[in-house]
Amino acid sequence: MMTALSRAVLILHLLILAIWPLQPLLAPPDTAHPGWLATSLVLLPGLIVLPGLFKRRPNSVVWAALISLFYLTIAITDAWSLDTLRGLNIGIALLTTSLFCTAWLYMLKLRRLRKRQAASAAARSADGN
Repeated sequence: MMTALSRAVLILHLLILAIWPLQPLLAPPDTAHPGWLATSLVLLPGLIVLPGLFKRRPNSVVWAALISLFYLTIAITDAWSLDTLRGLNIGIALLTTSLFCTAWLYMLKLRRLRKRQAASAAARSADGN
């Protein structure tokens, strides 16, 4: 059901977001770095959704949208509080917003398609009786 383009866009967004926890490597040496545990806890939700997206499951698209809100919250908080990585965090915020909008539009399109299929199936069954 998932079109190749929307699936590729969602997977690309999540893969880029998977790189985001590695941002302390880009920070100046005097900046405090989160530990590996904190980094893996931020990285884990995005990686959990990827297998479902590869298998074209609509529920995974909904979860990807919800997880993008989690990433959006973290990126906005970091952009507000960390001057050194403000540009990177604003970019991540824009990326997560586009991920959410892409998933939302995909689910709207899928819902319309399913309604059309149900209506045509009901019309065929009514014609068959």
